[in-house]
Amino acid sequence: MLLIRRSQTVKNEVMARNKTGRQQRLLLPPALVDIVKWHVEQLPDGPMAESDLLCPSEKGGVRSASSLDKPFASISKTLKLTKDNTPRAMRRTLQDLARADQVADIVTLAISGHATAEMQQHYSTAGADEQLAGLAKVISLAGPRGDGDDRGTDARSGGKVVGQLGEEVTTAS
Repeated sequence: MLLIRRSQTVKNEVMARNKTGRQQRLLLPPALVDIVKWHVEQLPDGPMAESDLLCPSEKGGVRSASSLDKPFASISKTLKLTKDNTPRAMRRTLQDLARADQVADIVTLAISGHATAEMQQHYSTAGADEQLAGLAKVISLAGPRGDGDDRGTDARSGGKVVGQLGEEVTTAS
């Protein structure tokens, strides 16, 4: 079990509670427990190993707000990413991956620690593929138009292909 009982602000202020004001307990799958144990075992002797923080600074205290900037930049360069990727993006990644895997909203809320569905939605971004799939479902519900046009009858693709993703498509109605 992982206890989340503190919060750190951008200004490195540490609060003795998390942002929702309640202690959060997460049961971790065995594989993740193994990773966390390995991480703790790798901490060098001294202030880091003696700290009660999971990822302490070299002095055993909280890390600076920019502590992940260099590792993210290095990873982005190694992967030859053409877009900026920051630690802040991780906030949205959990929401998006959980939604893509159809994890129940109540479970995602519990994991992320968000107090409301509004905060969960704030940190979510519906991708183009999700939008396309959503529109295809809506069109498939409409059924045949009765004028010989069979758009909407193919639930898998949403009907006839009228263009490629990202292309501007003009249709007559």
